[in-house]
Amino acid sequence: QGAMLTAILSVLGAIAMAVTGRISDRYGRTTTSSAIMVVAGVCSFTIGWLMNSPLWLLITISLIYGIAVVAESPIITTAVTELAPPGRLGAAQASQSFLGNITSLLAPVAFGAILDMGLWGGWGLAFSSLGVGAIVGAGLMLGLRQAKESLALAGGRR
Repeated sequence: QGAMLTAILSVLGAIAMAVTGRISDRYGRTTTSSAIMVVAGVCSFTIGWLMNSPLWLLITISLIYGIAVVAESPIITTAVTELAPPGRLGAAQASQSFLGNITSLLAPVAFGAILDMGLWGGWGLAFSSLGVGAIVGAGLMLGLRQAKESLALAGGRR
């Protein structure tokens, strides 16, 4: 069952990336990506505390969470291409890739370190640490929305 759930999640994630990209074309990059990050954050702050919940609830939240954690990626990549100064697109994309990969490297280390502390609520705390990153990301995107440069996003639909 785990393999089937993983396969379903992978397909749904790919579909979600295409759909959220189109949504961001219409409603704006910062609006769409910050909303997705808030959903991922809420899932992070919730799922670790539900370990003794009914399986259907865990699977539902896991599916939403799995979709949300990948759905903003193409939006951010597109935003980087729209905001990069002429002649600096390669450097901008390399910087975005570096920051994304370093975050992907450090998050599991922090997650595991929290679990290894053996604290009460270890799973809840570990998943909540991921939620902090999602909420910070949403805040950064909303901050970008306030910058005049954001008018270059999605034809002015920030």
